[in-house]
Amino acid sequence: MNKVTNHWSNIYSMYELFKHLREERIFLSYFGSFDDSITDKFTEISEYYLESSNELNRLKNKVSFLIAESFQNIVRHGVEKGQEKKAIKNHKDFFQINVFNERIVLSTANLIAHEEIENLGKNIDKINVLNLDELRDLYNDVLENKGFSKKGGAGLGLIEMARKSGLPIKYRFNSLTETHRQFFLSLEIIDKKERNDAKININSIVDLYSILINRNCLILYKGDMSREVLLPLVEILRTNFMADGIFSPEERRTIETLIELVKNASKHGKKSNSICEGVFSITETNGSFVVECGNYIEQDKVAFFKNKLDGIKELSLKGIDDTYSKEHADNISKSPQERVGIGLLEIAKTCSNNFTYEFSETEKGETFFSIKISL
Repeated sequence: MNKVTNHWSNIYSMYELFKHLREERIFLSYFGSFDDSITDKFTEISEYYLESSNELNRLKNKVSFLIAESFQNIVRHGVEKGQEKKAIKNHKDFFQINVFNERIVLSTANLIAHEEIENLGKNIDKINVLNLDELRDLYNDVLENKGFSKKGGAGLGLIEMARKSGLPIKYRFNSLTETHRQFFLSLEIIDKKERNDAKININSIVDLYSILINRNCLILYKGDMSREVLLPLVEILRTNFMADGIFSPEERRTIETLIELVKNASKHGKKSNSICEGVFSITETNGSFVVECGNYIEQDKVAFFKNKLDGIKELSLKGIDDTYSKEHADNISKSPQERVGIGLLEIAKTCSNNFTYEFSETEKGETFFSIKISL
């Protein structure tokens, strides 16, 4: 994780990003609104991966519990909606999950009032020096006496986080305004036999958060580009966009574009063990969105895609509409696997042909395809 974040500021292409995240089976950073429906979607994504892993499957219930508890931590200790939260710059509530072959890392960031820092820090420090038996006793004591926290939950959530993780909670407070601080928290879930082998670096997570905030990132994902992952990710984005009660045409186009890109990657991308891995991000600038996506592509498809994209870029907007209508009609009688190129035309229509693309040859002679779309 340190290697990724230490070099993050120098990463500007999807291929560089994918290489830096090669150790993660999942890397998912999310900035925005938090509610129960989003919690469920993150749990759904994590369970999809963990159920297929012999090493991590037994941790599935722990991870699902800790995802829910992490989201509750944001709500429990964070600044509530309707306060001055929206007026504070350089902050968005944040959740991140990293899944490696042998461990899972969950990280959050939220705003807290300045007066909460001392007690919250003391409580976490107290928890971190206790073993599992002592944590159980503390949990029962807090439950019986209803003490330990002034902000609800009586500190039980933090104790349960430590009990389920089995490793110390990592945290950090960042100064933001005179009245509010950012509260970063990370948990690591690993096999019991490796209980002393913690790898979390909270400073690296904070540095990464700062870079993504400066880039106005809404979501960043690396992992399996399948329908099982796409659907919950789309619902996460839809819920985030609808947080203010408005679903704008730009937001709708952003989701539609992401769907087409992931479908294109899943259909035509190079697969390893029946999985097509890829990476995508969505960033926002002044109400406009940029969607970027990248994945390996089979060598025998490189020439086709390059010629197809070169041809699309040469078309006028009317030419794109006419070509799309013709190919759509031609594809009606074909199977989904035979319908080639229509997704690329759909993307070109959606973004008014405002996209760029690149084919990067890798050190192993493979080809990595990346595309950047402005909406």
